[in-house]
Amino acid sequence: MDRITGDLYNTALYLALWMTGVGLGLSSNIAGFVAPLRNTRILTILAGLDLVAIPLVVWALTHALDVSEHSATGLLLVGIASAGPVGITACRIAGGDGRAAVAYVLVLEAANAVAIPVWAALLLPSDVNVPIGQLLATLIGLVLAPLAVGIGLRAWRGPQLQRWSAPLARLANLLVLVIVVLVLARYAGDLGRAARDGVVAVAVITVAVALVAGWTAAASSDTPLRIVVALVSAIRANGLALAIARSSFPNQSATQTAVVTFGLISVVVPVAIAYLAALPRRGRPFGANPRAD
Repeated sequence: MDRITGDLYNTALYLALWMTGVGLGLSSNIAGFVAPLRNTRILTILAGLDLVAIPLVVWALTHALDVSEHSATGLLLVGIASAGPVGITACRIAGGDGRAAVAYVLVLEAANAVAIPVWAALLLPSDVNVPIGQLLATLIGLVLAPLAVGIGLRAWRGPQLQRWSAPLARLANLLVLVIVVLVLARYAGDLGRAARDGVVAVAVITVAVALVAGWTAAASSDTPLRIVVALVSAIRANGLALAIARSSFPNQSATQTAVVTFGLISVVVPVAIAYLAALPRRGRPFGANPRAD
């Protein structure tokens, strides 16, 4: 049953990310995704939060709450892995700037190739193996490739295909809800074990700090951009963190449980907030944002 749930989760995740990427690609050209990168203030805020502040928050909390060594390792693995691709879909659900979300996730995911080895050397045991190949495969396969397909289709057929952007967004939004249910069904049992070691407390506090800090730090920007900064900061690259844990600590169940628990909370809480933010504006939970941004 666990394998079936895992297969369904992976399928739903890939479909949701591809629908999001293709839909966004259909709604804009390349220039539309490059433009957010010119906002150096927001880019600096995100880099500071995702790549520096959040890892330090996790490190401080593991010490303050006296988390065991193996569980602390798992928490730190999630803390140093920034900008999970699910953040793009969550931003669209909440009415955030979709193009900015794509641009910033791409930059932060690429930065992980440098930041994760540096943090691993500073904070983690010496035998950590960082799978750079998987990091790049995720970046290309789940973010760049669907976006390129959408942009290519738009350039080929123009407005004839652009109208599919909103239906694809609605399907992606529904699939994210399915993903949350599947994650809860598969990993809810880990929460009890992790709670006793302070893992749940560290994860909840970190996600809350990321959401509040992201929203506050971008206070001078418009609401769609503030949504992006908050959600992209809160949703970590959980798949990458779990891959590191499994390859580097295959026999440490506490480490893998901590990664799964933190990853679960860093998806469920921001996605739930995204849906709540969407309800007053759309009147229905699965409505697509009519704007590309």
